[in-house]
Amino acid sequence: MSHTAAMVSSAGIPLSVVSRATPTPGPNEVLVAVKAIAFNPVDIAQRDMGLFIESYPAVVGCDVAGVIEARGADVTDSAYQPGTRVTALASSFYMQGNPDYGAMQEKVVVPIAAVTPLPDTLGFREACILPLSVFVSWTGWTVLDIPHERNVANSSSVSKTPGVIVWGAGSSMGTSAVQTARWLGFTVYATASPKHSTYLHGLGVSRVFDYKSPVSVLKTEISQAMEQDNLSINKVFLAAGQVAPAIEILRAIKPDSERGIIASAPLVPADLPPLGDDLEVNFILPPSDPVAREQLAGWIFNSWLPGHLASGEFVPGPAVRVVGCGLEAANTALNELRGGVSGEKLVIDISGDV
Repeated sequence: MSHTAAMVSSAGIPLSVVSRATPTPGPNEVLVAVKAIAFNPVDIAQRDMGLFIESYPAVVGCDVAGVIEARGADVTDSAYQPGTRVTALASSFYMQGNPDYGAMQEKVVVPIAAVTPLPDTLGFREACILPLSVFVSWTGWTVLDIPHERNVANSSSVSKTPGVIVWGAGSSMGTSAVQTARWLGFTVYATASPKHSTYLHGLGVSRVFDYKSPVSVLKTEISQAMEQDNLSINKVFLAAGQVAPAIEILRAIKPDSERGIIASAPLVPADLPPLGDDLEVNFILPPSDPVAREQLAGWIFNSWLPGHLASGEFVPGPAVRVVGCGLEAANTALNELRGGVSGEKLVIDISGDV
């Protein structure tokens, strides 16, 4: 048996669409027939710079939605039987580019811990944008020392309402961070383009600040809003954008007695100046230990996400834009993403099923 894949033959070389043997899922794995793929900045780094690739040829990408075609012998849960519609986090970067585990192909092997069954109301295009953003958002709260418990933010005895800033909230990562922050009980302030304000308010954001405003203006606006809302903020979830303005603003608005923490989805610049004892910036990095990482993924994708998708309490976002149909469109999507997109997620269809 064989299928088509968009493979990387060397760093910096465009993907080439080729035929390859279809793998058999092993223990705790399923084989997913891919229907739609979403694109992320890490995919560009894998294709263009060879990030997290041990040897070539490789298959990259992490966000898919499709149908379970086969499962390992030890996967017996009826929620993950062949024919089940799912979204899944393909683990190409954890598997160092191993072709069996990258998203950009018609059939991909995925650990069962990274698979979520879909409600009938959710199509493949919308579902495929979920996995990485949801995984990173929950990992970010771990980096920020927030337990994964509903309304945990409100368990504090402090007199002021606990708040958090989601920086770059109009992105897919930001959309997930906003929704999970609300679930955790935080009042959410967001920086984003004003054109995304209505959308973000609909997700539960309390106030939206124009990310293009000068830092001095943002400091004043956010400080005044916090006073009006009786809010205390010492945490920033940096979903997209530059860390420098987030540092300056958090230092200005956080309580003097508290340490400020920024969890950054973008890579933290190597030349970041020393921050002192009152503030820290940490890259959002999942557990390096495979067992701990699998436990975190299992809680997210097997336990938390299915019910919240089914109830509509958690929704995919931002809006999907389909770049093309077929793996031949993968390079086009990556190149367009590299040029910059705002308030939308780039997707390709792999079949006519949407």
